[in-house]
Amino acid sequence: KAMNENQTPVILGTLRAIGRRGDAFAAKLTPSGPPRGVVRALDFPDRRVQWAALQATVNMPVAPPPVISTRVSVPATMHPRGCGQWCV
Repeated sequence: KAMNENQTPVILGTLRAIGRRGDAFAAKLTPSGPPRGVVRALDFPDRRVQWAALQATVNMPVAPPPVISTRVSVPATMHPRGCGQWCV
């Protein structure tokens, strides 16, 4: 509502709160319809709002990696002192 009424102070405060909170849901894209929330604020005419939206986006957590990518296989290597023993 604040974006429709061009209430810049309200928008700035809301974006700062979203950024501090790290609310990724506020930046989700919708498959249909116009952009909402932080995504819409990135295209707002006031540069202060655009900057606050960018900062809020940067502070949002990234999606956790899938379980399969967290498993890293460490290849066996030779001992650094060259004693010929394999280390894992």
